[in-house]
Amino acid sequence: MKLFSKLSGGKRAEGLNPDALRRATAIERRADKRTPAEAGDQADRLHELAVLSLFLHSAGTLEEMLSLFLERAPRVTGAVVSYPLLLDKRREVLTATHLATIDEPGLEQASIAAQENLVDMEYPLPMRSWLRDVMESGEVTVTDDLREVLGEALSKEACDRIKQALELSRVAVVPLVMEGESFGVCVFMFSGRAPDVEVLELAAGHCTLALKALMFGEETTRFGGIDPVTWTHSRGFFLETLEGEVVRSRRFGRALSLVFFDLDDFGDFNSNYGHTMGDKVLRSVGMTLAGSIALPEMVARYGGDEFAVLLPESNRASAVELTSAIVHKLEELNVFETGANEMKGVSSSVAIVSYPEDGGTREELLASAEIMLNESKEERRLMRMPKRQLTPVQELRMNGRRHTA
Repeated sequence: MKLFSKLSGGKRAEGLNPDALRRATAIERRADKRTPAEAGDQADRLHELAVLSLFLHSAGTLEEMLSLFLERAPRVTGAVVSYPLLLDKRREVLTATHLATIDEPGLEQASIAAQENLVDMEYPLPMRSWLRDVMESGEVTVTDDLREVLGEALSKEACDRIKQALELSRVAVVPLVMEGESFGVCVFMFSGRAPDVEVLELAAGHCTLALKALMFGEETTRFGGIDPVTWTHSRGFFLETLEGEVVRSRRFGRALSLVFFDLDDFGDFNSNYGHTMGDKVLRSVGMTLAGSIALPEMVARYGGDEFAVLLPESNRASAVELTSAIVHKLEELNVFETGANEMKGVSSSVAIVSYPEDGGTREELLASAEIMLNESKEERRLMRMPKRQLTPVQELRMNGRRHTA
């Protein structure tokens, strides 16, 4: 079954056909010219491919989908490293930065060998680059030269160290192209195993199909003013609404307050429990905040682990009262299964600003909030630091300062 094709009369790849991809995944391959062991191995990999497909198409975010792909792709392809590089069309580069929050042993081992963090790498696409040719051909390319694949960003020495440390024998590059649209490439590295081109096409094809669906969904929700991870309002929608509320407060002399929450140690949580659990925490926090307010008040995801609550017609005293109730709810929040012996509760740094005391414009209010939030984070950091034992002389000095103050 032909999964990849080219546009008639042109050089650009049309890429995978979604219907052909689904049919190919569903059918059993014939074991012609295969030993019973080889046929059994392929049957196992086809089963894993079906499982991989279900996982990828059930993912709610790009990060979750890629994390699942990196986790399960080795069982399907037999590759020791799977390295998806997504196309940044505006800058004409292939980038791996979307993998920054995902822990994958093969990529980590390759990064250590290269003495470069592979998830930070970007690969330029000049007109005559090897990667561009592969991506535009729409066909799987297999080589034994890693420098040929990654040489646009990695030195010869780095490529040689990766090849030696992982004992690489072959490298396969699969274009992530579907219905004429390019999304990037996926690099599969093999050690002592011959790549199965058809299996690679199917695995990368399901990744591309899920990638396209997620990108379309994120584009739709972004323009709809909704953050796709937390289901709260987006930053852009929040800023637009805040501008209107400031104008209204100025015109009618009404109160207006903002509350910002920055989750404590969220990066550590992501590292320890994974990106999927991190997204679950963000959603739970967003829903907790949304459940604590009523229209016309609103909640938005302001940044990575930062939320903003807009409180029209609320003075500082009302904002403080509401914030105290929210902080208490967050401390009781538990994203783990009931009875699980894991951490419970979410803590955060908080900043409350009000119009007109802390600013007369949207920009002034946001600047005040940023200053207060940074001060709050520093105070909480100092509180969590182990207390240092003071010498008698230092105690006297501290007591003296307290007395004179």
